[in-house]
Amino acid sequence: MATLLVVEGEAILRESIVEILMLENYTVLSAGNGIEALEVIQQDKPDLILCDIVMPEMDGYQLLETLRANKETAYIPVIFLTARIDRDSMRHGIQLGAEEYLTKPFVSEMLLKVIQERLQHRIIP
Repeated sequence: MATLLVVEGEAILRESIVEILMLENYTVLSAGNGIEALEVIQQDKPDLILCDIVMPEMDGYQLLETLRANKETAYIPVIFLTARIDRDSMRHGIQLGAEEYLTKPFVSEMLLKVIQERLQHRIIP
């Protein structure tokens, strides 16, 4: 089964997402911000990243830019899962290379469907 990384600044929401994914038999890693995420990614390369945008220390946009600039992580699909629903935020995330942009609150079934679709279409180095 695939390994997913959940990057979410709100601990309660992060734990809820992790639980949903573990119930689907995914291996799940987690981080509270972009800097923690980079540390996790160095240890264990996830197959897909679910990432909030607004986080302390390093936001989701900065994390995505950092990942895309590194040939070892540029291929990892990133799905933004965020409360930022304005068109400019969505466009910016997609321009940076996010594969999907889901808004909070989300429906678990939709989240799982998007994850499954992205895992099926990912590029494996």
